[in-house]
Amino acid sequence: MKMKRLARIHAIPRTAALLIAAALAGCHGGNDDNPSGGLSNNNLPGFVSSNSVKSQTYDGNTDDLLTAGLGKTGLALATPPSIANTAVPTSAELRRLAIYSNYRALIDMTANGGYGRFWGPNVDLNGNDTLGEGKIAGKEYLAYADDGSGTQNVTLLVQIPASFDPNQPCIVTATSSGSCGRLWRDFGGGRMGFEARLRGRVHR
Repeated sequence: MKMKRLARIHAIPRTAALLIAAALAGCHGGNDDNPSGGLSNNNLPGFVSSNSVKSQTYDGNTDDLLTAGLGKTGLALATPPSIANTAVPTSAELRRLAIYSNYRALIDMTANGGYGRFWGPNVDLNGNDTLGEGKIAGKEYLAYADDGSGTQNVTLLVQIPASFDPNQPCIVTATSSGSCGRLWRDFGGGRMGFEARLRGRVHR
């Protein structure tokens, strides 16, 4: 009985990885990086709503995958990022505010709490402050899965850093709880490990 239980536990991450890999292939459907219009080498999975797929490229300066352009300094500010017109906020403004709020909701963002010293977007794998503001350029895909009823939808988010090496791929998956809404909240104190994986520094 114990061995069966362990087998089921070890199977969960593998299943999650396969699901996210399928989502990634679907979000990248149509081979959109092939300007010559060659044959598509991936297809959108049936469970992903084709009308929901949105993609955005971040330059790693004005905006990025990890900090929404705030960087180490902006995330540590006591004042949240502003919204130009609160009656009509842009999607970029809402994303930036969500990332700022989710960083600070569960984690001590002070230097005395370790931010910027032992962990944070500026801290490398060796625990050293070498990454500046810690912004990560890349592409983000957002979509949702639909069970066919139109009422059971699950948001899917895939981020591909510009430094991603297809010859040494690493897929990190996380299921966000209903109260979180953002993938990285579930990593809590493990932010540094997730940031390293997002940079493509941890390989399969």
